[in-house]
Amino acid sequence: MLIQAGERYEGDIALNPDGTSVNSVGLIEVYSTVLNRGKRLSIEGFPPVGNDPANNALLLAASRLSDLYMLLGNEAFSDAQDPTIGFFSDSLEFGTVGTSIFAFQNQLDSLLEEELALLRGRDDSASGVGAKPV
Repeated sequence: MLIQAGERYEGDIALNPDGTSVNSVGLIEVYSTVLNRGKRLSIEGFPPVGNDPANNALLLAASRLSDLYMLLGNEAFSDAQDPTIGFFSDSLEFGTVGTSIFAFQNQLDSLLEEELALLRGRDDSASGVGAKPV
């Protein structure tokens, strides 16, 4: 489901009837685009249009987007509860160190530093946070 949620929203995408273009992006980008387009056509229009079917469609898109972000938040929370990587191995060597292997092992020195980095968020002091994460 996380793969289907896709990347973060960075701007409206093209919504054309070709299924391959919509299927190549994540649900977060699609629902954000639909929500923004719907708002521009209704409540942000000139003059603003506030009818019930348009409002229900906006609420539906906003609730789906909220559900996707809640899914990402719950996944991050569960990773914070147990950040080790679970894997099965027949080798005794990897089986004994399985609890000490964590997701950002090559980028941070310890599991404690990983948790602190995740709690602090992205560091915008040097390079900024405008670019996509790698």
